[in-house]
Amino acid sequence: MKRIVVAAVVVILAGFAGLGADAQRPPLPSAAELIAKIDAYLADFAKSYAQVVAEEHYHQEMKPSRVSMGVTPTTRRDIESDVVAVSDSTQAWLNFRDVYAVDRTNVRDRDERLAQLFLKNAGDPLAKARVIADEGARFNLGGVTRNVNFPAMALTFLATGNQPRSRFRVTGRSTVGQVDTLILEFEETQRPTLIKSGTLDLPVSGKFWVEPASGRVMKSSLHFDSKEFGGDIEVTFGLVEKLALWLPIEMKDSTWGPRETVTGRATYANFRLFGTSVVIK
Repeated sequence: MKRIVVAAVVVILAGFAGLGADAQRPPLPSAAELIAKIDAYLADFAKSYAQVVAEEHYHQEMKPSRVSMGVTPTTRRDIESDVVAVSDSTQAWLNFRDVYAVDRTNVRDRDERLAQLFLKNAGDPLAKARVIADEGARFNLGGVTRNVNFPAMALTFLATGNQPRSRFRVTGRSTVGQVDTLILEFEETQRPTLIKSGTLDLPVSGKFWVEPASGRVMKSSLHFDSKEFGGDIEVTFGLVEKLALWLPIEMKDSTWGPRETVTGRATYANFRLFGTSVVIK
């Protein structure tokens, strides 16, 4: 009997201790309060990130949706590219990938084409960069043609001009890389949507993990789904010490369709500056 009484006292005390810890936590801020912090952070981030070229090492695996004779063949591909993200005047992000090697075989000379294109600003650099990106998109595995598998894609939904397109809410707390963050969830509600499936709208939902004091985005996730296909993109940001910037260091993505599922993991390295910040008007 004594054991039961002592155990009950311990449980009650533990409950009071938990209540005390919760009482010390500040209440969750409103979405508007957190977004104001994010806006201030992204204003400086956009100027810095638009000067950066990163080396992307992207491993993709494709599995068919149907199993034949009990065996599921897996196709693998390694894609190496230079990646540049530039913003327009509203901080919406335009992402470009210039593939230079596939499965350790060079497909072109490494000549910093994207960096030089925006640095020289000759002709229409945006149109030329899209041609380069379309060239590289053909190396993606799978039957779903896509150009959203980029680390800065989610940030487009936080751009000042795009914020009214979505419903935002702060839903909790989490830790990312030993940094305490708030979780900001969003759901795109406005039409037409930013991402299209052919001519059809493809609404997006997702989350941002945000350091509350600075407004720094530590992690992002996107989800999109339709009758034909769907996908997820998760990006983790980390400190690149030589540039003193928090930049995308890893992207995990998956795309599924009626015939196959493609998963990928991209890591980023060899970050370098290529000149003055690029902003597309």
